Amino acid sequence: MMNLLHWRVLVAVADTGSLAQAAEQCALSSAAASQALSELEQQLGAPLVLREGRQARLTALGEEVIGDARQMLALYHSLRQRVAKRLGLHHGCIHLGAFEHPLFDALAGPLAEFRALHPQVQIQTVHGQPADMPAWLARGSVDLALTLDSGQGLALGKDDWWVAVPAAHPLARRDRGSRLRLGELASLPFVLAHPEQVQPLFARAGLALENVSRQPADWAAAVSCVREGYGVSLLPASCLPARREGVALFGLAPALAQRLSLVAREGAQPAVAVLLDYLKAGQPA
Repeated sequence: MMNLLHWRVLVAVADTGSLAQAAEQCALSSAAASQALSELEQQLGAPLVLREGRQARLTALGEEVIGDARQMLALYHSLRQRVAKRLGLHHGCIHLGAFEHPLFDALAGPLAEFRALHPQVQIQTVHGQPADMPAWLARGSVDLALTLDSGQGLALGKDDWWVAVPAAHPLARRDRGSRLRLGELASLPFVLAHPEQVQPLFARAGLALENVSRQPADWAAAVSCVREGYGVSLLPASCLPARREGVALFGLAPALAQRLSLVAREGAQPAVAVLLDYLKAGQPA
């Protein structure tokens, strides 16, 4: 028999375009998510998803039914919220959208404490990129999301941007207290980690990177590339290297910072407000 899990997997595939990401969003193994889709297709008697390597997309029939599937899940969540509000209960599953960042890593302890205090509330983390978060919130794919520079929700803190320069680079000869401007960096060989976070800084200044020499997967790899002389880079303060050999670090002029916050989707279940209140209460005054 088909159940809500089958439809959750279908909606997750529509939202992510990937069976693997859909499985993660539903807290399933890839095999279990694939089985759920197969069972749903068998019950309906027609394919709903086309699997193309690592990608997956809806068939014409899948596109026809996805709207009803979303309404079905929304109705289920609405019913649970009404019951919880009526009985004064805090339960359910909070889907939390997040991306790699030390300020989010620091929430591991408070989230574990919250789960211990409220064992009837599950928290499932769905990993993506910063650009995914507003769309996931708007679609209702997540109840709560980590956002960059949104100016909304529960503020988690700010992370200043720093310039990392190879020790042998002419810029490294400047006073360590001096600051560099984005305009000085745009034309230089540039090590670009997390372009979705770095490139908008230049775009807002009316600039574009002209010479991207390396695109490492993470901040630590970017530091290694800078140390090896492949170019300059921008790093959040929380990701600055403990070992400074081979790298000179400078602030930016004017100073720029990321501001991270947790934002709840409109109409989120009561447990989300309880979680946000708990996290807020634990912040320094």
